[in-house]
Amino acid sequence: MDERLKWLGKQAGAVRDLDVLEQVLHKRVKKLDPQIVKDLDPLFEEIHLRRSKAAADLARSLSSSRYKSMMARLSAPIAITARGDAAFGAMAGELFAPMLKSVMRAGEKMHEDPTPDDLHRLRKRAKASRYALEMMLAIDKKQLGPMLKGLEDLQDLVGGYHDAVVAVTWIREFAGSRQLPAVVAFACGALAEAFRRSESKLKRRGIKEWHRFLKSDPDRIVKKALDQHPKGVSSDDAVHHAPRPRRRALA
Repeated sequence: MDERLKWLGKQAGAVRDLDVLEQVLHKRVKKLDPQIVKDLDPLFEEIHLRRSKAAADLARSLSSSRYKSMMARLSAPIAITARGDAAFGAMAGELFAPMLKSVMRAGEKMHEDPTPDDLHRLRKRAKASRYALEMMLAIDKKQLGPMLKGLEDLQDLVGGYHDAVVAVTWIREFAGSRQLPAVVAFACGALAEAFRRSESKLKRRGIKEWHRFLKSDPDRIVKKALDQHPKGVSSDDAVHHAPRPRRRALA
């Protein structure tokens, strides 16, 4: 089942990534000269063409027997065990601990000069931990809320950095894969440079936010929240109080 979910995620992710890329590019071009923006039309046309192809591939996947078989398995009744009936508060620490530990491991290189892959790994693990922590707010919003805010801020900054890195890579690939009119090549260079300038700023801010999060001692916060409050919080209560996601970033 895991392989099938990864397959479907890859299909849907290809469409989503192009949507997010276009959104990120449009946001950046607003700061460029209008004439340069006009010369970028071929770049956006290429994004639309690739998205159409990715959407067609996804549509075929959603009508395939492989997808229908997966949905049949996912919609089948789930056997509930005595452990499955445990209150959410009793299981929260055990479920969240590995996620938080993975974030801490990903952040071990933040005292050096992290690579884009290092920061991307931190972003993905911070995102997973953030979503899990949202489910735990009903246990102790006062203590866990600030920690959640720290994860959100961290994800926003390193996500913005990752978006800039992906955008520069995509623009360079587009410009280097074909013969472009000089004005289009110049416009691509101007857009790539605009993203490159933001990379270093977002990288510094992301590293600073990581150290701020680390200084808050998240292990202690979670342990204190779970130890000082009743463990009878239901999963329904936790979901009811969970906030909505704030942003999306390129995968």
